[in-house]
Amino acid sequence: MPVVLSGSRYHFDSPAGIAFDGHNMWITNQSGNTVTEVNDSNGSVVRVLSGAAYAFNAPTGIAFDGTHLWIANLSGNSVTEVSASNGSLVRVINAARYQLQGSGGVAFDGHNIWVASNFSVTEIRASDGSLVRVITDGFTLPGGMAFDGAHMWVTDLMNGTVTEFSPSTGATIRTVNLGFIRAAGLAFDGQDLWVTDLDTNNVAEVDAATGAIVQTLSAASYGFSTPSGVIIDGSHLFVVNGGDTIT
Repeated sequence: MPVVLSGSRYHFDSPAGIAFDGHNMWITNQSGNTVTEVNDSNGSVVRVLSGAAYAFNAPTGIAFDGTHLWIANLSGNSVTEVSASNGSLVRVINAARYQLQGSGGVAFDGHNIWVASNFSVTEIRASDGSLVRVITDGFTLPGGMAFDGAHMWVTDLMNGTVTEFSPSTGATIRTVNLGFIRAAGLAFDGQDLWVTDLDTNNVAEVDAATGAIVQTLSAASYGFSTPSGVIIDGSHLFVVNGGDTIT
């Protein structure tokens, strides 16, 4: 049976995105404008990040680059970079040239950070936060993002699809139709992709090599409720639910 994290001690408030730093889980709270760090081994709360300095404004997507966490602010049109070791603020990126309007999903490709925004994806240099480029072709309303070791994948909240594209050229490789209504969260486990659907409350496992659906985890069996963020810690799959819980 799945384990569910819930309760006031987590300070969950419309949790949206989730990331794993190798030791702990980090969950964004969209309505609470906070980020909760949870011990992956025992589920205890490590800390809750809050305060004006972080400029959290409906934080949604989150990714770990090996040292820092990058948090997209949906309403703030910005990205907040935070140290994973102590939760301290590194920087807030909100310049207009980054085109971060409606920032959502975030992914790390081993060198740079990618942020999904309205009708585009933005590539940011992880080492210094400088803008690399903004790609506008082939995206309707990009949501979750994940890197499979070679290519970047992004969900489309408008048509329930997942698009694979080259991070080196920005060219679209293919678009996979999952039969979802609003494909949202996205994660890669080393072989397959895991995609959440906000409307059907299901989570699909997709073969990254072929684009075929491997299996679908249903809300009836797992209790998913408007699942958004999803992540793998190496052993387990964690899914963020709109009902202020993590499965």
